Amino acid sequence: MVLREIVKNVESSPEYKKFHKENPDYHLASVFSVGNVEWNVGYYSKKSDKMVTFDTNPIKMNPPDDVFKKEGTVHSLDMTKVKTRIDQVNRICDELTTKKYKTTDVTKKIIILQHHEQLIYNITLLTSTFNVINIRIDASNGNILHDSMSSALSFQDKTA
Repeated sequence: MVLREIVKNVESSPEYKKFHKENPDYHLASVFSVGNVEWNVGYYSKKSDKMVTFDTNPIKMNPPDDVFKKEGTVHSLDMTKVKTRIDQVNRICDELTTKKYKTTDVTKKIIILQHHEQLIYNITLLTSTFNVINIRIDASNGNILHDSMSSALSFQDKTA
């Protein structure tokens, strides 16, 4: 699967063209999937600090939503710089989890293509033992930039 084609399909749709004509300040910010089932394409507006996502099958625009981010701006994605295909990303994740996290049973995979200091695939794997594995892969060359595992329970409010 080529994410560039997914973005191209969204951007050539009547839904996107109408949206873009009325909202020229939005730029491509992310492409993501939960479980490799359906991909969503996200567009961000610095002016409104909102994200609009498009479902891809069928193409449908979702209402603007708040952005989950640290302080700062959400950078544009340059799809021409994405050289690592999604099948390669899945293979890299599978090899890493088999080798380093072999006792884990992955129940859900979330993949986000985004610009976070550089163009990356930010992958979150949820396991049956309530652990979260985070893997960041350079989208331009497929190198693993970061991987870690933590307990999902560590995300709960410590003041409770």
